[in-house]
Amino acid sequence: MRKSGERARRAARSAGFSLVEMLVALGILALLALAGIDLLRGTVASEQVLLRHDGEAARLRRFTALWRADLAQAQALGTRDAEGAPVPAFRVGGAGGLVQLVRGGRPNPEGLARGPLEKLVWRWDGQALVRVAFEQPDGGAPDEALAVLPLASAPRLWVRDRAGVWRAVGDQGWTAPPDGLPLAMQIELRPAGLAGPLRLIVPVGCP
Repeated sequence: MRKSGERARRAARSAGFSLVEMLVALGILALLALAGIDLLRGTVASEQVLLRHDGEAARLRRFTALWRADLAQAQALGTRDAEGAPVPAFRVGGAGGLVQLVRGGRPNPEGLARGPLEKLVWRWDGQALVRVAFEQPDGGAPDEALAVLPLASAPRLWVRDRAGVWRAVGDQGWTAPPDGLPLAMQIELRPAGLAGPLRLIVPVGCP
């Protein structure tokens, strides 16, 4: 009888796992599953961070291209506002915005009845750098404002005058003489989500 009982127990052990062994195996599988979920979450979070930084870098590149093109094609031509009052050709800071200018080289792929000159205003709206274009240089209504680059704080500006002197632009602003433009402009900014500050120096009126 003893031999037959031992044979039965040996046969049961060889036929499968015991309850304790099954519980241990299930516990190990649960730990592996949790580790896999945590790894997947970390991978997804890393991809989201990379995508966000790619988007922020793309906005910075777009701003740099627009800013350089606008300043490089600036023209020493005064305009008039909607009431007919004269507007300086180039003004930095003050109530008019960060930069107010007239640029040439406006594209016209639709063949509209308009010239190559375009009046532009760059503004800081408290959250982003905004670019406003006007339909006509003289008295034209502005188009919809385009938010180009979100910033963490207000930008700072300097101009290099015709004498070659760099001047910080304060609350009173700076206006170019009627017959000329500054030699260059410098802007210091802190793009939202990117390291800063960043400084960009661009020649004015040098396409």
